[in-house]
Amino acid sequence: MGACVATCTVKYLGLLALARFLEEYPKLVAEHNDLIIKCIDDNDISIRLRALDLLVGMVSKKNLADIVRKLLSQLEDTHPLSVDPQYRTELVARIIQMCSQDSYKFVTDFEWYLSVLVVRGRARMLK
Repeated sequence: MGACVATCTVKYLGLLALARFLEEYPKLVAEHNDLIIKCIDDNDISIRLRALDLLVGMVSKKNLADIVRKLLSQLEDTHPLSVDPQYRTELVARIIQMCSQDSYKFVTDFEWYLSVLVVRGRARMLK
């Protein structure tokens, strides 16, 4: 258990450090994109939320669809992290935040974005 706490602490501190660098050195932080994406699947909610914070700041036209696809996969009923209703709500809020920031600057295909919203809304209505 002690090793797990130490590992979680290091991950969390690493994500906080990357967040501090994000504004001035976005390319440096983007080099760790895969690591940050992996943190979205962490069992520790605080690590997942810090990774979400970073992803919101890292989104671009090039990676928006991939990031949204990854986050939507966590909302599927079969995903182990989908059971927490507060986390589900946070994911949806972050997806909308990523897509709508700077007047939808990163959305290159509004049909895609609308399909994301419709699919998400339909799934919510079926629950």
